[in-house]
Amino acid sequence: MAEDGKKLALLIGNGSPLDELAHADGGAMLQAMGGLDKVVVQHDDDGTLKFVSSSDDVPRWIEMYNANEADIQGVVVTLPNAGYIEAIVNSLNGAQVNVPILVHAFRSTDAKNPNDSLRGYMDLCHRLDREGITYLTTTDLTTDPHQSTSRNDLDAFGVTCRVVDGLKDLQFVGAPAARKASRLALECATES
Repeated sequence: MAEDGKKLALLIGNGSPLDELAHADGGAMLQAMGGLDKVVVQHDDDGTLKFVSSSDDVPRWIEMYNANEADIQGVVVTLPNAGYIEAIVNSLNGAQVNVPILVHAFRSTDAKNPNDSLRGYMDLCHRLDREGITYLTTTDLTTDPHQSTSRNDLDAFGVTCRVVDGLKDLQFVGAPAARKASRLALECATES
């Protein structure tokens, strides 16, 4: 998971009126990610998790993300059900997320809609592709966050986030840096 005081943001996409399922699954993912000490997630003062389940939730998620952006190394989007894809994508776009994104879907426990979260997972990945948003996926299409493959995915995602975060301030030396410096000097010279 995230280290060095950095955290991961959790976006719980909920497209179902069954809030109990979203609360249970969102809580399971939060626990697997290390709890509130290591995760930035929308919640009430009493700890009740908040979801992105409509267009009304988008500004709140964006505000939460932007308020914590300096501490966020990555975003995990989890789908306990099909999710409201439009709101999820608008949240990521609106916050101008520039950290790695992991898409995760729970195994469905709903006998009436056994492929609900899988359908949401596929729809979300397709929509992210269309929007040009880069993301990572879990090894298994749907999984419980406490399974070993899911734990491995979360650990690998944490490593990816740390590497990307470490590259943000990298200073290039040599020919690329010289070209950049000469281009900057040329721009300054033409402005005067």
